[in-house]
Amino acid sequence: MRLYGKELEKDGGGTVHIETEDGEDLWHLYNLIAVGDKLKCRTQRKVQSENVATGTTTSIKKIITVVLDVQAIDLDTQVLQLRIKGTNELESDNIKMGASHTAEIEVNMKLSLTKECWDAIYLDRLADAVDTAAKADVAAVIMQEGIAHLCLVTPNMTIVRQKNRGQYSTEAKVRILRP
Repeated sequence: MRLYGKELEKDGGGTVHIETEDGEDLWHLYNLIAVGDKLKCRTQRKVQSENVATGTTTSIKKIITVVLDVQAIDLDTQVLQLRIKGTNELESDNIKMGASHTAEIEVNMKLSLTKECWDAIYLDRLADAVDTAAKADVAAVIMQEGIAHLCLVTPNMTIVRQKNRGQYSTEAKVRILRP
């Protein structure tokens, strides 16, 4: 995770500006974001427009900036995506203030997280997420009859990167383990 700026006030509140760099950063964000926090990011929204002359409606996806008052957080490690559900607090032409929206946070996205209180636990978690030396990954191949899983093991989580199905002989297992 890359930290672009940290604006913390003496009362403990403040904002951090960050960019996710890998799947583990999404896990850290999942543990950093709490219900009631404010999250500013760019996201997609389906916008419908009506042609008055013909009476037809068309819908297109537009990229918009939202500030969400976080209501729910969901992490999907299979597709490396963090879904943040909340109500919009930044009115624009494409989304009204107070409208519900779910932002999908992925790898290589910039965002700003605002909390009323950044306690020591949140600050330690943020420091761990930014510390690139702590990300010593180990790869593991787990094989069963007819299936092989390629996993990345990090200090905080195990990510399944690939699933291979098929027949694996003893010879193939040795080739996979020894390049």
